[in-house]
Amino acid sequence: MSGQVLVVVHPGSIFTSARSQVDAAHLAEVEAALLRDIASAEGLVVIDGFTSDGLPDRVNVQIEAALDRCAAAHQPAYRLWGCDGGFESGPDWKGRGSLPFLEHGSQQEAAAAVSIALAHAEEIVVTGAWASRDGSEGCVNSVQEVLATILEDHDITVSPDALYVERIEEVLEDDQPLADIDWNILK
Repeated sequence: MSGQVLVVVHPGSIFTSARSQVDAAHLAEVEAALLRDIASAEGLVVIDGFTSDGLPDRVNVQIEAALDRCAAAHQPAYRLWGCDGGFESGPDWKGRGSLPFLEHGSQQEAAAAVSIALAHAEEIVVTGAWASRDGSEGCVNSVQEVLATILEDHDITVSPDALYVERIEEVLEDDQPLADIDWNILK
């Protein structure tokens, strides 16, 4: 039986697009928490998107090492493509896991595909970018919702260390209207 499984949604956004949208000190805290959680994960699922090609090498090395460790312990160890922005994986992207398909059209499709492999998890924590405090928007929240619907008897939560859209509003300049922000970057 699996213990806690960490599901990381669109980690590339934390290391790329968030740099211009979130306070640097807070972003450093989110990055450190993500790397700490990946290093200690008992089971790990990573759902990549178009920003994943911007992951620093050190982060990819840590993700791959954690996936190796989880697989060796016979725990969930998957790396899927799930980009709802319409982008396909690039030639350098490498999926992992024993599912029939590792590439999907959205993070929700990827979550649904991997859900069967998480059926024995005691706890599932979803993190990454982006989430919202009220659960109404964000890729992290949409993955949590899909997993909670399919695995209805499981404890599936959003990590308090995920990257929250509310942090964007905290760094806006006072005279910058919300309508001027490219919200498509959150997909």
